[in-house]
Amino acid sequence: MTVGVIAGFAEHGTRAALLYVDGGPDLYTPDTRPNGNFDAMGLAHLLAIPGHVSEVAGVGRTTPLLAARDVVSYGHTLPEGDLELRLLDELEVTHLHADEVHADPAGAAGRARCAMEETRAPFVVHCDVDVLSFADTPLADVPDSGGDPIGLRLDELAASLAVFAASSRFAGLVLTEINPDHAPDPGVLRHFLVVLADALAEAR
Repeated sequence: MTVGVIAGFAEHGTRAALLYVDGGPDLYTPDTRPNGNFDAMGLAHLLAIPGHVSEVAGVGRTTPLLAARDVVSYGHTLPEGDLELRLLDELEVTHLHADEVHADPAGAAGRARCAMEETRAPFVVHCDVDVLSFADTPLADVPDSGGDPIGLRLDELAASLAVFAASSRFAGLVLTEINPDHAPDPGVLRHFLVVLADALAEAR
């Protein structure tokens, strides 16, 4: 879905930036993700990194659809030595680990927003709910691997989105990978939507 949104901007001749709020930055390609789950490859194709599938990366007017300087990865939980962390650094993509958000949600969100505004382009927020700790908000289609809870709390995500949406360059939000079947009861999804709606309403 996010690929389509960015392609839509390009189709109208508008350069867009992307704030990627996700448990991982989705920089895998078929070469590095042999199990083939394509939802872990979205940003790789927006940036057309080596190993991408040309038919996917080429869906818009230009290839790549995004430049690395126009991307911020936010809230990831990548450990030291991880392939995607190495790629973020090699591509010089600005990124903020979940630990930075835990320490100061408003401050971390402010730094990410500032990086977006420095692109001088309208920016879209991609928000995959796997950025949330599944122990806190069990809605992700692909939950974290267990053990100690990882990911953001819902209040940390809401506070971050409020900061992003308050920017004059904020151009939209894509919420993705929600699977209500993983919730223990319907109230989890309702609570999630109310909390985020309230945060976005306050930002406007």
